[in-house]
Amino acid sequence: MVKPIFMVLLFGTLSFQSTAQRLVDTNKGDYNETKKGLMDGNLVSIIYYNFGEVADWMNDPTRSGVWPKGTNHSYVDGVALIVQAETQDPSGNIIHPLETNYYEYTRHDPATGITYGWWPLPGYANRFQSSPAQSTDPNTWPPHWPDRNSDWDGMWNGFFGKGVQNADLESYFVFDDNEDREYILKNNFHPDAADTMRGGLGMQVHARGFQWSQVLVEDVIFWHYDITNMGTTDYSKTLFAQYVDWGIGGHDNSSNNAGDYNDTLNLSYAWSTVPYGSPGNWSPIGYAGYAFLESPGVADDDIDNDRDGLTDERQDNDAHVFIADPHEDPFLRDVQQDTARFRQFYGYSWRPHWDADENGNWRSFTDLNNSGKWDPDEPLNDDVGTDGIGPLDEGYSGPDPDGTEGNGKPDQGEPNFGLLDKDESDQLGLTGFIISAVHTYDLNNDERNWNALSAIPQPHGQSLIGVNLANHFSSYLFHLFGRNTYGRRQGTLAQTGETEISSMALIFGMNAEDLFQKKRTVQQIYNANYHFAKPEDIKTAANDLPKSFELFNNYPNPFNPSTTISYAIPKGGQVTLKIFDALGREILTLVDEYENPRLYTASFDAHTLASGIYYYRLVSDKYSSVKKMLLMK
Repeated sequence: MVKPIFMVLLFGTLSFQSTAQRLVDTNKGDYNETKKGLMDGNLVSIIYYNFGEVADWMNDPTRSGVWPKGTNHSYVDGVALIVQAETQDPSGNIIHPLETNYYEYTRHDPATGITYGWWPLPGYANRFQSSPAQSTDPNTWPPHWPDRNSDWDGMWNGFFGKGVQNADLESYFVFDDNEDREYILKNNFHPDAADTMRGGLGMQVHARGFQWSQVLVEDVIFWHYDITNMGTTDYSKTLFAQYVDWGIGGHDNSSNNAGDYNDTLNLSYAWSTVPYGSPGNWSPIGYAGYAFLESPGVADDDIDNDRDGLTDERQDNDAHVFIADPHEDPFLRDVQQDTARFRQFYGYSWRPHWDADENGNWRSFTDLNNSGKWDPDEPLNDDVGTDGIGPLDEGYSGPDPDGTEGNGKPDQGEPNFGLLDKDESDQLGLTGFIISAVHTYDLNNDERNWNALSAIPQPHGQSLIGVNLANHFSSYLFHLFGRNTYGRRQGTLAQTGETEISSMALIFGMNAEDLFQKKRTVQQIYNANYHFAKPEDIKTAANDLPKSFELFNNYPNPFNPSTTISYAIPKGGQVTLKIFDALGREILTLVDEYENPRLYTASFDAHTLASGIYYYRLVSDKYSSVKKMLLMK
């Protein structure tokens, strides 16, 4: 039987660095700040703009959704991010402003031709470079990030923490809808009562793209959006959507496209009805799809929208109380029924936790000497502070100035908590679909789009065949309150209104089943905070005798049925390497012997085990480390 203290070690040392706490940036978007970049960190090559548009057949057709990279095989004419809400102007008229930016058929200033919609905020890229900020090129970074403290200067503004570059390629940019003046001029509608110059709906978007070259996701681009209401207007009905203008097999072949959606996988997809692509008559033509990985949630409708046993969980709350008894958990309505559903959803039982860590997966530091406080030689686990990094991470310069490192409770910016844990949102899922011929629902028609996206989706299985194909897909309606109401509900003087998250994936496959399987894999990787191994992890250790103990990520991960675990031993001694299941029960001992200093590998064959999460723990001398792996059969 595993002792309780080891249970803390086992589940607690899986620290995965995430976005740290941001500063509020009240600057506004400006079309003069527009920059164009290229995401080509794996087999997908696609251009994007720092106002949210992905692909652009009109202005850059040779780089508009190419797969595989290095060919002229294009699949996407363009993608636009949409935020739309219902509100009322001062005359009592109900309006549905639609905020987006796309190369055609959008609202625009009749005098200048500038699109009424998203434009980038200044300061998030090197002003003397043409590309948005990308992790692999420090020349694209600004000297100071407007949404970070000065200790981030010269460091990558990483989703996974200060200076952390987990992805092979990560982009970062921020945009808003301030330059949309139409609703001010036509409706006298101002989203912010304290700033009558702010336009649009008052929305600000922090956007990131991720690519990994690892074989499981080499055909995928991840897009992550944090969308914040910056104004004072409360929106009780809001939706996020994507508009995709497909060009499967090349734009010249786009009139031969077909499409459908899979509501179980939250995936919309398209294919070609003819076997050859244009130009060049290339073959075979694959499939492409856009998928929700995380959707907005509703934290106050008294409904368990995602059916995980927790009702009205939220990502923006802070930890105040430690809950030791499920009968005291405010997120459980029927303790017996909901804890059973919780176990079925998460694969582990309800456990004592801090109130704001609703699913109980955040882990405090390990108090090895029972002193009641963190000491420098004790594992921090998830308790690394708001900058998202701890003493063992590159770029670490000391404890967080705000005292959050090793304080024994979860804080925003730490792994497995709050805005960085999708399961602390009562997600609505993908609920709105429109599959149509291009220009049926142009982006300059607010009411037509609202009526379609806020209605019941089209019946599944009614594919469109042989058309120039477009589709929208969206979350269902949720509220996005302004800062006054949000502040009152939080009991604070809020600087912004509510924030909701939308995470997407653009996926390519050879056929429908290949695409569906990749979506399942991608969702599991996303659910595990993008946790999978890269073979490059062990390159530096392989060249010389190790200078320190290190347990590397297993490869491949996820795996079926075998995987390789590598580790570095800097001095001779007794070494144990053991496998545990998700409940902390020991499954297998891979290594238990004296080993000399060098790099080692061990193979783990799981053909007799069921699919699920497993852990492996390395112990030698005073070193102990645990990592997670996913068996997927």
